[in-house]
Amino acid sequence: MVDLKSKFDDIEMLEIPDEETTSSETESMSESQNSSSGSENRDTAKQPRTYIELKDWILTSKPLDFQFNSNEYRQSLTEDDDFSKAHTMYVNSLYKIIEGLSDVNVSKVPLEEEKDYPPIGVISDSPDIGRNALKEYRNQKLSEAFLKLVEFFQEFLKHIAGSVDYEKYQRYHLLLNILDCIYANIFCKDVRFRPELLCKWVNRYDSKPDQELVEEIMINCPKPYLHAQFWNTYLAQLITRGCFNEATDVLKNSKFEELEETEPSLYSIIQDFQTLIGNYQSLSLKGQFREWILKASELRDSYSNFKADIKGSENVLIADQIYELVCGITGLTKTLSALTSTWYELFLALSLYHTPDDELVTIENYNIAIREKPAGLVDDFEDDEEILVEHAFINILEANLLKVLETIAIFDQATAAYVSRLFELKGVLTSYYQGLFHTHTANELLSKRTVSEYLLTKNAYENLNFHPLVPAGLGILMNPDISLSVESAKNNRKVISDFLPNFDFKTNDDLEWGLTICAKLNLVSTAKKLYLKYGKKSLKDGHIYEALNMFVQCYDPDSGSEESSEGMTQVHDLVWNSLFQDSLINNRPVKDELINNIVEHKVDEKFEIHPVNRQCLSPYAVLIEFFKSLEKIDESTSPMKVLSKLVHLIRFNHLPKKFIPLLLAQILPFFHNKKIGKFQLPDLIIITELIDNYESQATVDELIQGDEVYKYSIQNYEKQTSSYDWRILLKESHVEIPTDSKSLTRSLRNELVAKIGKVFIGK
Repeated sequence: MVDLKSKFDDIEMLEIPDEETTSSETESMSESQNSSSGSENRDTAKQPRTYIELKDWILTSKPLDFQFNSNEYRQSLTEDDDFSKAHTMYVNSLYKIIEGLSDVNVSKVPLEEEKDYPPIGVISDSPDIGRNALKEYRNQKLSEAFLKLVEFFQEFLKHIAGSVDYEKYQRYHLLLNILDCIYANIFCKDVRFRPELLCKWVNRYDSKPDQELVEEIMINCPKPYLHAQFWNTYLAQLITRGCFNEATDVLKNSKFEELEETEPSLYSIIQDFQTLIGNYQSLSLKGQFREWILKASELRDSYSNFKADIKGSENVLIADQIYELVCGITGLTKTLSALTSTWYELFLALSLYHTPDDELVTIENYNIAIREKPAGLVDDFEDDEEILVEHAFINILEANLLKVLETIAIFDQATAAYVSRLFELKGVLTSYYQGLFHTHTANELLSKRTVSEYLLTKNAYENLNFHPLVPAGLGILMNPDISLSVESAKNNRKVISDFLPNFDFKTNDDLEWGLTICAKLNLVSTAKKLYLKYGKKSLKDGHIYEALNMFVQCYDPDSGSEESSEGMTQVHDLVWNSLFQDSLINNRPVKDELINNIVEHKVDEKFEIHPVNRQCLSPYAVLIEFFKSLEKIDESTSPMKVLSKLVHLIRFNHLPKKFIPLLLAQILPFFHNKKIGKFQLPDLIIITELIDNYESQATVDELIQGDEVYKYSIQNYEKQTSSYDWRILLKESHVEIPTDSKSLTRSLRNELVAKIGKVFIGK
């Protein structure tokens, strides 16, 4: 009998293939699936990634280094081939399976020391009953999870059927056979259903009878039951493979009814055999296998009585062949061995006809099968994929599960990673760790690294290089049940922090998701990098307020970080050089409805505006108020009442001085407007001070910049501008527009002198 507790030594030999490092024999098989992203055509962007080996990683605190390939990632943003889509959908489905186990409280690796769990749906004072209920609950959920994995893989196969060549498709189909074997032998939730699952596994992997044989016997032969291969080959293959419905139908259509008159004894034997085969499944599932096997034994033992009445050598031969079949279904090992050709066929037959609901008997059946029909051996399994898969079956049944994972990884690394997680949750890898770490203490085991952490982390890293799978990759790295050690959790946090600024958040919802991750992991600096990057993107896309809102999120007066400084620089640049400058040059509010509604207080009270943004937008708001006031002036309007807002702006300490000439230019039309009131002497003195302060306090560079902005304004302004545009008003008054800022201040001074003189003479 195979010792299931002595396999931990295999961990020293386990070598999970790295990306693009598989052998030449399997390169064509794994070229598209070695990367867990699943794309077939990324060779030009993808560079080989090598990772520390499992045996060197699991016993140390060395991190698994993340290797990001920006070119590969960029290419994945636009890839849409059918294979890539199908594999992406498949891997995302696998991730959801693992995440879903947390929702049903099946996300911790079971350990022998865990005790006194509350019963699941069972009220009892007995801890043993509670543990048994929990175990049954876990087994049920894990069985359902693995079945989903198999179903998702089958969906994947359907989707790629037309997008890959037949040979490649068949290689993936081989992996499905391995998954079938795992499900039947490890994750079957009820041993009563194991024979059915074993039938599914064996018949999918090595389908028999051959279609040619079926046609030769059932179509081309007038009386199928008389065909030389009907009983000992065709029917033997059906009943040893558990194809009971097919076997019953074959007997019904074999034309044996003519024997009722010519050979009633043989006819009776066939009828009894047919009834027996037809009753197997219903009786076995009802727990009445022993009753069924008793009836089979009775038929076997009564054979000699029937045979005595059979005449003719041909009919006697048929009777002997039926007798051999009856001996087989009563569980006689040598007979079943003679009726089968491979160890897995014999294992299935023994499982069908040797107490099918006993775990120990199942193990013994395997030992008998492999002893009776040894598997083929080769030095290098990868030379023959069929041998590779067959030995995976053997490793499953012998509990060499790390070798199983190694084989799965050759076909598809993502599948290997998620299967390893289900193995651990099932508890079938615990003995490896107990032997590896030389401990049985639950607390110590919980602090150690695991095989699934290694494989899933590698899978996560590969996912981060493939845009559609990034959420699954980040989800793995953030799952505390996968990365048990403190060192791994810290490394994962750093990887996420380094990666997120490279991720292409296509929508605001995507960005909110990324920022939620930052908040959950307290990645303050990373969040600021995201705000800065996507603030620039929003600005480029013309979403001004959205950009302001992101830039201001970078600001932290206590951090002094580069992002904080650049964020505020961007806010100031956007407010002054985009909003304020555009409005001032064109003498109207900017063409951004949201910004204007905000500064004019036309937004809902629930609309939140960051205090810094509110403060930074205030100069623009004052400018807009000034423009609005220009629309309402009349003869009773005091010039300085309108210009007061302008004066406040010019006196504002943080106003870039390059805007002062244009702001002063707004005053010039007031000297020629006869529809408004007169300037008072204090008003004229204030305007004079504004000009003097600008010319005396502005630096040479600021004076040059002011002149450039002014010149641009008089040379490049909208033809369909506002009615209160100072340039239009001057033209209407037949006043020449000053050609530069010096001419402007000179014109203003001349007007001021004239006005002051008139004040003194009383005009």
